[in-house]
Amino acid sequence: MITAGVAGAVGIFFTWRGQWLAREAQEQNQKNTLTQLSNAQEQLGLARQSQEDNQKNALEQLEQSRTELDITRRGQIMERFTQAIDQLGATEGGDKSLEIRLGAIYSLERTAREDRDYHWPIMEVLTAYVRRHAARNPLTEMESGENAAHLEPDIQAILDVLGRRSEYHRTDKKVEYGTIDLNNTDLRGAKLQKANLEKANLEKADFRQANLLDANLQGARLGEANLQGVTLSRANLQAANLREADFTQANLVATDLSGVMSQHVNFREAALYAAMLQGSNLAFTDLQGADLEEANLQGAYLQYANLLGTNLLGTNLLGANLHHAKVSDKQLADTMSLKGATMPDGSTHP
Repeated sequence: MITAGVAGAVGIFFTWRGQWLAREAQEQNQKNTLTQLSNAQEQLGLARQSQEDNQKNALEQLEQSRTELDITRRGQIMERFTQAIDQLGATEGGDKSLEIRLGAIYSLERTAREDRDYHWPIMEVLTAYVRRHAARNPLTEMESGENAAHLEPDIQAILDVLGRRSEYHRTDKKVEYGTIDLNNTDLRGAKLQKANLEKANLEKADFRQANLLDANLQGARLGEANLQGVTLSRANLQAANLREADFTQANLVATDLSGVMSQHVNFREAALYAAMLQGSNLAFTDLQGADLEEANLQGAYLQYANLLGTNLLGTNLLGANLHHAKVSDKQLADTMSLKGATMPDGSTHP
């Protein structure tokens, strides 16, 4: 009996001891696992910090490289700009060296396109060059347009550059903060198809026989300009100032002249078929012999205008002011509409 009791106690002791050792081992394993986890987290934190430091250093190096590259690029642009300016005045044997000057012009165009800060200064340099080397000469005014000398290649090249300058730069007033100034220049025979000369100063310029097909001259200043025989078909001259300009025999077919200021303008024998002249001020304008067939002159001011011999077939004169205008009853009968127009005698057409 005693032996059985001792054996049972010994069995209980060993069972308890086994459980205690198992629990101790489990706790030790948990402690080891937590230690390993802590070490792993610490290593992960160090790795993350190292990665962040590496990224920061890489970004700093990249920014430094960008800064150095920008400084280098600007230095190259400055050198190219300065060199092109020098080449623009290049001569060879006392005469202009055309090849060098053309290279300088296109180099300046590239610089103006690549760097916004240089865009407008370069436009001013190029327009100043045209004003100096293609100044209007009163002695050439007696020459007919057909016999006029051709435009110099360097002047035409500059006009090409001005006409196609970047729209992105043109529309940003912080980049293009002035107006193209070609006043009092001799641009006879110039090729300016689709050129953008919006709000340009073209006063007293000689454009005889020039081609401005589809050009944008909206708001341009063309006062006293000579545009005899010029091609302006489908061009945009909205709100342009044409005071005392000469458009004799000019091609203005389907041209937008709405809202123009054109007192005392000479449109003799000009082709104005389907032209848009609504709301235009044409007081004292000479339109003798012009073709205004199907043109829109709704609400136009034509006081004292000379319309003798003008083709008014299908012309819209709705609400126009013809007070004191020189025009025959037969011509007026050919128009599309005279409703509400002020007639030459001052009466209002029903």
